[in-house]
Amino acid sequence: MTPADRMAARFTRYVIVLALVGGVANLGGELAVPAESRSIRAHSSGSLGAILADEQPHVRERYQLYGRLRDLTDGATIVVPRDLLDVDTLELIAGLDVEIAPNRRRITEGKLRLLPDGAESDVTEPTVGSSELYPYTIALASDDPDRLLVYLTRRTNTILIVDPPTAAAMELP
Repeated sequence: MTPADRMAARFTRYVIVLALVGGVANLGGELAVPAESRSIRAHSSGSLGAILADEQPHVRERYQLYGRLRDLTDGATIVVPRDLLDVDTLELIAGLDVEIAPNRRRITEGKLRLLPDGAESDVTEPTVGSSELYPYTIALASDDPDRLLVYLTRRTNTILIVDPPTAAAMELP
């Protein structure tokens, strides 16, 4: 065996050993990272709302509402009071057509007691990049609504998203 062949064989062994050590170190590092921070992991469901709900807190707070709206509606129109929710995110992530209402429709907190069973609640940033968190509730009477209405409560700033039949049942304006 010539010196060049020995050198090539030695180099090949080093590359193989380094690749194996690197792979084991990468696997060990991945297992040491908390599950919600791992680059690849299983989710409870394939829907966008479920995937975003399982993500890191800042991702969940920023985008879960939009992912959930995408799961619940298919190309519906949402009527949003001025700058209450991020219009671009509603269009791009939620897949909704957006109409801007001229003013914020404020309702009393007492109206929240009239919510039907099955309403979903959590917290969200009202606009992407906001430092505030607002509670939100989604209450729909139909399985595939074609129009959604957004309200805001007076004192608690709860965002309420309903379809027209639910708004009528709750006697909302």
